[in-house]
Amino acid sequence: INMSDLLNTSGKEHCITAEYGLTALSVRNFEPIRRGTHCLYAETSRLWGSPPYDEAISFEENIDRVLQDMRDFLDVAREQRLDGYVLELPERGFAENIEILAHTFHRVLRALSDRDPAGEHCLDQPIEDLAWSFALGGDKIFVNTFAPFYPEGHSRYGFGSTPMWVMFQPRHSFRRV
Repeated sequence: INMSDLLNTSGKEHCITAEYGLTALSVRNFEPIRRGTHCLYAETSRLWGSPPYDEAISFEENIDRVLQDMRDFLDVAREQRLDGYVLELPERGFAENIEILAHTFHRVLRALSDRDPAGEHCLDQPIEDLAWSFALGGDKIFVNTFAPFYPEGHSRYGFGSTPMWVMFQPRHSFRRV
């Protein structure tokens, strides 16, 4: 990576660039879902991928790494016309069945909400309200999951991919469709 790659279009220095995020291993690992889904926009979507899950550190430390990476993503997503952020978690211990996936999904969202740099802490808001949305850093985000246990034909089917996936789509990305 050269120095010009470390700068976003606003001239702010970032640890990880949009180009790195677009070519992350997690983006490549997400390809079976991207190619297999019935979503009309998936084929042309531009995705940023999470850093690899490090089993040598705690879940919370991994989430801290993801949070910094997501902040970098959100800083450049609008200008770079990025459509989503994919978080890859190993199936073992995180998505063996719906109960474990639900627990993991809540842990991810709760950890991000508790660390929200904008201080909104969306999971502390009334989520039953129809206007509620997940938010991070001031951006409203649509969130979805994919996992290997969902049957073929299910909208969250993993297309042979074994990890658990959490897909974060900033609401502004829907305005381009």
